[in-house]
Amino acid sequence: MIASQETVDFLVGYYAEMEAGDPDRYGKYLADNISLTFSNNQPINGRESVMEAYDGLLSSIEKVQHVLSNVWEEDNGTVIFETKSIYHMPDGSQKETVAAAVFKIANDQIVEQRIYVDMAPLTSES
Repeated sequence: MIASQETVDFLVGYYAEMEAGDPDRYGKYLADNISLTFSNNQPINGRESVMEAYDGLLSSIEKVQHVLSNVWEEDNGTVIFETKSIYHMPDGSQKETVAAAVFKIANDQIVEQRIYVDMAPLTSES
């Protein structure tokens, strides 16, 4: 089913905090026992480990923006959505990726993230 406005607002808030670049702010959205699977990489488990992984990515760019579209949710807290991410690189260029994500949300925190994206545009020269 189409996601509720409350769920969309939750996701928009989470990404706004991530875009602000402050781990303490976006970390509040992550459950202690969160599991993050990014593309075909091994899962990263635990809030601190996930925040460390995101900090590594965010420290290599100037900023990132997320534009959500097509957000669906199930009654069990599973949320599926598409997002376009716009990365502002240190050299002034912008690079974009499009991703699909599956989140599991419980008690107003993300307990699981599965993000399916091709990150090649961030490493290519064009």
